[in-house]
Amino acid sequence: MLNYILYRLGQFIVISLPLKLGYAIAVIVSDLRYFFAYNDRRLVKGNLRAIFPKATDIQIRKMCKEVFRNFAKYLVDFFRFSKLNQAYIKKNIKIENFRYFDEALAKNKGVVVLSAHIGNWELGGVVIALSGYDFWAVVLPHKHKRVDRFFNYQRQSKGAHVIPLGRAVRQCLS
Repeated sequence: MLNYILYRLGQFIVISLPLKLGYAIAVIVSDLRYFFAYNDRRLVKGNLRAIFPKATDIQIRKMCKEVFRNFAKYLVDFFRFSKLNQAYIKKNIKIENFRYFDEALAKNKGVVVLSAHIGNWELGGVVIALSGYDFWAVVLPHKHKRVDRFFNYQRQSKGAHVIPLGRAVRQCLS
């Protein structure tokens, strides 16, 4: 319940503020989270160590802090989906190479797009859906049901369809 309340409070704050101020607050909150969330920090550092085995401890610490900051900025964008429309996309988002989608879809076989969690993957999916493409995303359900419903609503409210990870293979094949 607390996670849900914190996410909704965060959404209320960032929707009420200019985007740059929302990002600034997100960085401050993420730095506090980095400092106090020992287990999360340890897990992220472990993942970074696996990806960058030759990195120094100082480099890992800097990258870890950036992961926390980037995730907080991702949340700002995610929370502001209600403000996302064609005018916003035209003004703020650079779209490249959509012709590859069109070329693939012209074959009438569908398209499978794979994306690493680099950049704002949620925003990318919603932009695709708002651009008139039928878009389905495989998502890892959140452990808290209310948070899961909130996140899925954010996605679905902009036209993205959600496939929970547990049913992904069957639904993706169909």
